[in-house]
Amino acid sequence: MSWPCDRARGVVLISCLIILTAMALMVISGADRSLINLKLAGNQVYQTQSFLLAESAVDRGIQNLRLSPELIKGQSTLLEASHPHGKYKSITIPMGTDSQCDRVNDAQMPGTRWHAEVIGSGYANRNATAHHAIGISICEHAADGSFGEIITRYWRTLDSDELAAISGA
Repeated sequence: MSWPCDRARGVVLISCLIILTAMALMVISGADRSLINLKLAGNQVYQTQSFLLAESAVDRGIQNLRLSPELIKGQSTLLEASHPHGKYKSITIPMGTDSQCDRVNDAQMPGTRWHAEVIGSGYANRNATAHHAIGISICEHAADGSFGEIITRYWRTLDSDELAAISGA
């Protein structure tokens, strides 16, 4: 009669199956978490690329304004370009004027100071976008119509509602 021995083998077999099932569930759970972390890391890369593309768009937009400062007077697209990591766009939005330019040699220069925002948008993929605005001022001298240096006033991010309003305008 080998009944107790057979019973012990059955208990060992069931115990091994339970342990193997638990280990398999842990492996599957770990693999699932790894895939989620991989997707999160990929999204972070896209967000960073979008941020940097938007910054590049703002910088390039300001460079274009330095070359053609009269563009500050109306809303215009300064540039649209593709990049190996995505695409970017820069536009200028007029924000008004005031009558005094900066002091030069303790004398007021007659002219108009134009205020605007240069908006840069970066798109790394359809789910990763970034939109930044830099407020700038530039002085147009009344005597000869020339423009002074561009002065940066502030930096901010745009939300999707602001961007939709600008795009629709």
